[in-house]
Amino acid sequence: MPAPEVAAPAAAAGHTAPAPAPPARAVATPATADGVAVATTTAPTAALPLPPLDGPVAGILADLEKRALAGDARAACRLAAELSRCATLPRRREAASMFDPATMAGAANRPAQDREWQIDMAARMENAVERDATHCAGIEREQARQAPAWLHRAARAGHLPSMSAFAVGAWLDDPAIVHHPALVEAYRTEAPAMAEAALAAGDRGMLLALGSALTGAAMRSRLAEVVEPDPVRGHALLRLSVDLAPPSPARAPTVTPPPAPIRAQWRSDGAERMFAERRLARVEAALDPAQRAASAAIATEWRVRLDALPPQPPPDARVDPGQYLGAADCAR
Repeated sequence: MPAPEVAAPAAAAGHTAPAPAPPARAVATPATADGVAVATTTAPTAALPLPPLDGPVAGILADLEKRALAGDARAACRLAAELSRCATLPRRREAASMFDPATMAGAANRPAQDREWQIDMAARMENAVERDATHCAGIEREQARQAPAWLHRAARAGHLPSMSAFAVGAWLDDPAIVHHPALVEAYRTEAPAMAEAALAAGDRGMLLALGSALTGAAMRSRLAEVVEPDPVRGHALLRLSVDLAPPSPARAPTVTPPPAPIRAQWRSDGAERMFAERRLARVEAALDPAQRAASAAIATEWRVRLDALPPQPPPDARVDPGQYLGAADCAR
């Protein structure tokens, strides 16, 4: 029978025999054929270094699959990161071809800063497509389609960047998701708790994501579709996101938050704070004084909790559209 899309919770070591390595050209899936997750039989596996970032995916795929099926959450994360690049390459190539920097630069009805951002984005998209065509050479479509399932496996194993990526839900926009209906249902039931766990573990990026979801402040949020609205708590998280974000730029862009190619630039130049401030203002206007006081208390409590945790490294800057998370994040 075909392998299910959703892995069962990991069994205790020794209770489930590990699956054999997949045969040549077989497509490995995150669960065994009978739906039982492979047990972790060698704890040191997770401590092994991951392969170099710049090598072709085909050259590291078999090793990563073997390690992931043996319980290495970081290897499962790396598979999700790499295969998501490959799975979305055709549509990213098509999207890049639709951007003509010369045409955009001549669009007089666009603010100059918006035009500059769009030209930069188009160039980055084209460069990323050319790079990934080489990076993904030899990867079959069915292999690339397993990216969402590998992400789920890594998240279920408690890998923090994978938990955050799963909860935010950008992977639901992957065309391959039509092949994983069980993962869509898993998202509805698991994403709220996954988001809370990621925040509690110290991922400050979840302040904006979860705060926006709880308040409905984001224009488009997968997480908002599955969490119970809580404007007071959501306001508190947005407030804290603003307080902890870099200062806003002197001249804020008028476009919506940029996609992943310039995500690191977006964070570093203060635009993340600007969008958090906009969302916060919309939510705050709807709260009464008592609700604002309750929100302030929640924000203070979370600030204390987050300050007590070790700081998390910044997200991988080398994330392109279609990737759920950066490959470098998987080493964390």
